[in-house]
Amino acid sequence: MERHGTQYAYSFPLKIWRYVDHIKKAGIAEVGSIKPIPAAKVPIIKFVDRLTGLNVDLSFNNSSGYVANETYEKWKLAYPALMPIIAILKQYLMIRGLNDVSIGGLGGFSLTCLVTSLIQHLPFESNPPNLGRVLIEFFNLYGKHFDYRRHGIRMEPPGYFHKVRSWSRFDSRVLTAHSQDVERDRLAISDPNRSDNDISGGTSAIGLIFDTFSDAYDLLEEGLDDYNLGISTNGSLLGDSIAGNYAPFENQRNRLRNLYNKEHRATIGRDQTTAIAAEQTSPNSGKSHRRAWRLRTLRPDIPNVPGTITMMQAVKIGGYKSQEEMMKDLESRERAANATKK
Repeated sequence: MERHGTQYAYSFPLKIWRYVDHIKKAGIAEVGSIKPIPAAKVPIIKFVDRLTGLNVDLSFNNSSGYVANETYEKWKLAYPALMPIIAILKQYLMIRGLNDVSIGGLGGFSLTCLVTSLIQHLPFESNPPNLGRVLIEFFNLYGKHFDYRRHGIRMEPPGYFHKVRSWSRFDSRVLTAHSQDVERDRLAISDPNRSDNDISGGTSAIGLIFDTFSDAYDLLEEGLDDYNLGISTNGSLLGDSIAGNYAPFENQRNRLRNLYNKEHRATIGRDQTTAIAAEQTSPNSGKSHRRAWRLRTLRPDIPNVPGTITMMQAVKIGGYKSQEEMMKDLESRERAANATKK
């Protein structure tokens, strides 16, 4: 089976399960976390990485992610407000369970397109624009005004299109009355890198999502009215929208930080021990060579240490006050490297 000229992995269902079996045998996923979705528009296997605890989406036969990432990088440079607004909205959707495309939620690239489209049409009076204004305008446009049943979003060039009149250029499909009703109930965003591709067709819960945007706009407007009237507000105006228990995020960050520190220390220890051994067995084992080796390996923060170096040069390059201070510091670093090795 092919769609848009791309062959999808669910044409060969056994392959998906072979990949699932391989992931299990490799031990890279947490037990019970693997979830294959072979019937998706872009087939994926979802799992949680055993080492980091991060959620992973593994896609097949689809190279559009590379092109989409280049587009995203271009938009980041062109629109400074893009990243902070997306960060808030991703959190907003995530705590409501509306960010998973496999169950009808709004995916990351579709959300990026919604924010970018808004920014493209706003007449900003400052650069960079006021982020609060951008966020309020986002909730206002998509929660109160944008009719996703009638209109779709075009990224290049920026604009909108009438969905029913444009069906013929999506997928080259002849839609029945029933399928047109189904498609009208979904968001339509023309792929900025291939105009005949609708990147948001899987977002079947768009009505609910836009309803929550409407609620968020009402809450922000109410909070701003209270603020302007001098009525005390409890905490941030965004509290009602994105407040929650962030302990799982802190735990995840600590897990990643501890993993990095552990791997970083182990790498430094291995490199330093190898370098010290190489210094001792090096054919150029004169004092100046050994001194340069020692300073280079124990002080990786010093760039461009020469191949040979005098004692006075080593003291100066290392920023030490005396030879004794340098020797004590390097001996301390050697002990730390040996302790890491053990």
